[in-house]
Amino acid sequence: MKKNYIPVIIFILVLSLRAAGADPGTSAGDFLRITPGATGPALGNAVVSMDQTAEALFHNPAGLSTLDRTEFALSYSRWMNDLNFMSLAFGSKTEETGNVGLGFTGLFYGDIPVVSLDESGQLTQTARMAGAYDFAVMAAIADQTAKTFSMGITAKLIFHSLDDERSTELAIDAGTGLHVRSAQALIGPRTGNLTFGLALQNIGSKARFDSEEFDLPLQLKLGAHYSLLNLEQGIHMATIYLDAVKSVTEGVKINSGLEYGFRQIIYLRAGVKAGNDLDTYSLGAGLNVPLKSSFLKLDYAYVPYGSLAVSHQISLRFTL
Repeated sequence: MKKNYIPVIIFILVLSLRAAGADPGTSAGDFLRITPGATGPALGNAVVSMDQTAEALFHNPAGLSTLDRTEFALSYSRWMNDLNFMSLAFGSKTEETGNVGLGFTGLFYGDIPVVSLDESGQLTQTARMAGAYDFAVMAAIADQTAKTFSMGITAKLIFHSLDDERSTELAIDAGTGLHVRSAQALIGPRTGNLTFGLALQNIGSKARFDSEEFDLPLQLKLGAHYSLLNLEQGIHMATIYLDAVKSVTEGVKINSGLEYGFRQIIYLRAGVKAGNDLDTYSLGAGLNVPLKSSFLKLDYAYVPYGSLAVSHQISLRFTL
């Protein structure tokens, strides 16, 4: 009896693509398209211009350049069929080489039934279960080449495992950012900050399973966010996010989000994703707890995937 992993591989790719809110294509490593953390998913994944957070190394490494403190970030979410997704991020400001970051992101599938071909060529499910996971470790560096312009690059090692099959790839992300400080606000004599972001993700080698090759999910992202500051003497803050995403297997998708902040302590978020069949909207909230010389940030995102499942994503960030 010949063992055949192809149906199981397809099953994993479909689950990963569904988790990312995409249609099945011909790429592997689609877990890399899942947005880590809880802030980004709550904002409809409109994250390419997001800065001042260690989690920027997942979206656009140029966003690390504006991080002025050291930050640790941890996130976790659970999906259908025992899928578990988690991420870790570290970012810090350095004077000599620019800001640096380290990260981990992984999707763990649990146990999957092994499918085999019998003598007549029919697929049958065996009694054996196969473990499967995808994860990536990464390092990033970013710097502001001018007061308003930043650049960054992330290098990552990507690992796939399905039972006794293994695959490892090397890939990079590259991104830029443009920061327009103290721009004239759109409404009234208030001050606003406008930030643009551009990133090309997952430029790398192919994944190989059981003599089959799969491309990594190459993506081009362009976006911006606009923050209205000094609303009622700084009590209120509002930020609008907008992204356009183009992958090699899909057309352009538009992600948008809106965030409201009260005294920079309580945050409410909502997002809309145009062009997705499953996850079309998201909601979330955040709490920023000031400590003596640091901050503790707790974020939550509610992301429904149609009738399939609901993802509850939580993240914890500690800023020194």
